[in-house]
Amino acid sequence: MKTFHGVTASRTPQRGALRRSLLGWAAFTAALVPAAPAWGAPPCAPPLWVGAWAASPKGVASTEARDGTAAALTNQTVRMIVHTTYGGSEVRVRVANTFGDAPLRISAATAGLRQSGATLVAGSARPLMFAGAASVTLNPGFDMLSDPVALDVPAAADVAISLYVPDVLQRPTQHPVALQTSFLTPSGAGDHTADEGAGVFPLTTRAWLLVTGLDVLASTPGSAIVTLGDSITDGGGSMPDTNRRWPDVLAGRILARPAGQRASVLNAGIGGNRILSGGTNDNPSALNRLDRDVFSQTGVRDVILLEGTNDIVGGSTSAAIITGMQEIITRAHARELRVLGGTIIPIDYTRVVSPWTLGKSNPAANATRRAVNDWIRTPGAFDGVVDFDAAVRDPNARDRMLAAYTADGIHPNDAGYRAMGEAVPLELLDLGCTAAA
Repeated sequence: MKTFHGVTASRTPQRGALRRSLLGWAAFTAALVPAAPAWGAPPCAPPLWVGAWAASPKGVASTEARDGTAAALTNQTVRMIVHTTYGGSEVRVRVANTFGDAPLRISAATAGLRQSGATLVAGSARPLMFAGAASVTLNPGFDMLSDPVALDVPAAADVAISLYVPDVLQRPTQHPVALQTSFLTPSGAGDHTADEGAGVFPLTTRAWLLVTGLDVLASTPGSAIVTLGDSITDGGGSMPDTNRRWPDVLAGRILARPAGQRASVLNAGIGGNRILSGGTNDNPSALNRLDRDVFSQTGVRDVILLEGTNDIVGGSTSAAIITGMQEIITRAHARELRVLGGTIIPIDYTRVVSPWTLGKSNPAANATRRAVNDWIRTPGAFDGVVDFDAAVRDPNARDRMLAAYTADGIHPNDAGYRAMGEAVPLELLDLGCTAAA
């Protein structure tokens, strides 16, 4: 068994790398704004590691249930189903105890291709090792990449990641609104990570537990696009188990391009997220989670930012929101990342009940949204603009979405998400690689 206490990984984690989640980076001042990055697709080279799937972790109290399943894990195996946006010949998996309040011990882990439900493609399960050991213990606040293992993973494939937790774990780090059915054994069932059948996994959850990333050794060189946002990026309102969030639509468009002209799409959306102050320590703001959820992603080159709705609902001014966006841009440019700004889509405030809106019309909030969007559209504010607002708003009621694009007036439906995913100009993204001179 390997137990780790305080090692910090580099921005692109290597074999067996472990890191501590960093919350609360200080803001850069205007004097620290770097020169414009030298953008361009990465050079064509032998196979490189690229993030193929990611989910941003969020803490959930032990009393909160997951689809009727008790939140605590006790001597049981979880089988998490994740959908890739890039293919490769090897994989490595990131496991996390970001929001745990006790050490997380994983005694066995596997990765394999999912056939259907909890059933694996025969012969595809591969044991995962952590710094050469089959077991790993992560203290609260830490995560870790597994060692690489050979597994041919197509793009747009379902991978099943199975983890055996032998102890009682009251607060498993998770992404609570996965919109993807995953599976668990009953408490006390023991280690079933190598089981190919579904019979030992009768319990289901729509949270991603303990897993926050999957990298592949890419078949063709490429890079990653991170979509940073709130529930609208996370897919709130989309049909579960269909992969119809707007980042999924974008990924599908990119996968339709010829090999060598592609990139992965990594979804860093969290429901209720804000640019500025987070709602709780378990849901840090976009500014506070940039390092963890964006800069540490393997192969990241582009960021699409779609945040601000929850800041507006919470009463933030347009000036404060713009300042927060400027800090995100500055910190991304310091790492030679390009940032595309997504305009904030309209919501029907008469259907939002909060301490600030009380289910009433909110002309001030609508004015704030329009002011922020005007700034986003200003040439030079971002490195490019994705006009989500124009893609989904009602042309006859600029502060509401088209009725055909939403069921609750707040989140798009699948049709709305398709319109958003199709609104991203592919020519603004680093896709594929460039030949050596």
